[in-house]
Amino acid sequence: MKNSHKRDSSRILIGFGESLAAPEVAWCLLGAGFYVSAFTRWESCPSIRKCREIELLGVGSPETNVQRSVDDLIKYWDTKRFAAIMPLDDVSLWVCNQASRSRNMTIVGATQICADFALNKKLQLEKASKAGFSVPPTKFFNTIEKADELDNFPMILKPAEAVNLQLGKLDKSKFYICANCEELKTGIESWERNTPLLAQSLISGTGEGIFGFAVEGGVKEWSAHRRIRMMNPSGSGSSACMSIAVDERLKEVSERLVTDVGWRGMFMIELLRDKSGKAWFMEFNGRPWGSIALSRRMGFEYPVWACRQVFDATFVPPKVPHHPAVVCRHLGREILHILMVIRGPKSKALTEWPSTWKTLCDVLHFKLSDCWYNWQPGCTKVFWDDTYQTLRNAVLPRVKSS
Repeated sequence: MKNSHKRDSSRILIGFGESLAAPEVAWCLLGAGFYVSAFTRWESCPSIRKCREIELLGVGSPETNVQRSVDDLIKYWDTKRFAAIMPLDDVSLWVCNQASRSRNMTIVGATQICADFALNKKLQLEKASKAGFSVPPTKFFNTIEKADELDNFPMILKPAEAVNLQLGKLDKSKFYICANCEELKTGIESWERNTPLLAQSLISGTGEGIFGFAVEGGVKEWSAHRRIRMMNPSGSGSSACMSIAVDERLKEVSERLVTDVGWRGMFMIELLRDKSGKAWFMEFNGRPWGSIALSRRMGFEYPVWACRQVFDATFVPPKVPHHPAVVCRHLGREILHILMVIRGPKSKALTEWPSTWKTLCDVLHFKLSDCWYNWQPGCTKVFWDDTYQTLRNAVLPRVKSS
């Protein structure tokens, strides 16, 4: 039976609690006066459990039984008085949208057509190209079987969808960098048979991100960052990043993209800038991103604005004053970066691998002005536990998160 309880406009449910963005999003909402609960996989050990202000609610792992995860989320919606649910990663975005089909849930984030766009990388590339972004040469395959015909080395194999439903379970496929036919064969053998994929020309460069908040009539409060280091030099999220000025041309193209999609709220567009200075579109993130810590240190409280918007469609975020450049780092990922550099590349296509000694010097060089992911005065236990969990899960992976 659908819940008839009066909703409490101050109560927000976020999840998954073990996602990279969870601590920063929770503190952002708590600081604005919301009461925050987080749904987490039963078997997980999220660092936000160290924050006494956050209520944790266990759900089944969608990687084991997606329907159990959906049913558990519906149960909490029916029995609690949450005003809205905010998905924090691609898996939770899929689960929340599935649950909302049987309940009139208020979701802080993408729903319906916009959710399809946020989770479909093939559609993102098509829309980005139409908007005027430079898109890497890409081939699409419904299954892996015909991918052995590829010969445009070096290349990267990526899942065409952010999450895949297979036999009642959700899965996030890995990516494979291939320098030759032998490496392509290894990637094909490891790929799930029925998982659609994209094969893209491999482009070397520096990762960038452009962020904004879409409202009726345009995009407000733009920000941008550049990756200083990726956790995995082969390709991954940042272990350290810094704020940069927003590229005016990219702002114009990005606004065309979000307008075409009909997007509302916060968004992040991931780019790769090659040595010639050309920026290539990589993907669109329609939920809180891993480096939300950097945005917050600059004064861009995107998660709170997103909540305000779902309660008031006319909401426009306040103007954020100019802020000097900020460097933000993730301690656990910085340590993993060193270990991965020492391990070395897994593909012959990665010819520009970082020097071990330079990496050690760079990572171990601290400035007093450096900021840290998940550092909150008065709640430093989260920071240290997050560092431990990051390293532990890299060695003994138990729960997938993004």
